[in-house]
Amino acid sequence: KPIVIFEDNSPLNELAVKPDIVTVMVNNETLQFPTQDPVIIDGTTLVPVRTIIETFDAKVDWVDENGVQKVIVNTADKNISMTINSKELYVNGERQNDLVVPAQLINDKTLVPMRVISEALGCRVDWVQETKTVVIESQQQ
Repeated sequence: KPIVIFEDNSPLNELAVKPDIVTVMVNNETLQFPTQDPVIIDGTTLVPVRTIIETFDAKVDWVDENGVQKVIVNTADKNISMTINSKELYVNGERQNDLVVPAQLINDKTLVPMRVISEALGCRVDWVQETKTVVIESQQQ
């Protein structure tokens, strides 16, 4: 049975439900999400940004200027920027294709689209429907 994870305060004004647990594996290691589980919204898996970014030894920053909230991810050669509730994604200052589901706050945690952030970091991402598993392979193994 679905579990409701947040109510009408959703930035998308709809209920987000988690029909089953989503497993995320990076380089054959299962990630643990201690404070907020991944969620699926409109077919997109969102994960807590800090957990996934720290897995790739990247740095994540939070910017809140004049009510505009952004999450910024930095590696040695990439700068990735997403504004909360905006479908815009920037990599190294260049706007990419719009997101299907934007980065958003859920239960006071910043969640970002798993595939988009992983691919922007140069990873290969696959989805195994039968087990609801996201499989990520880093090019930096």
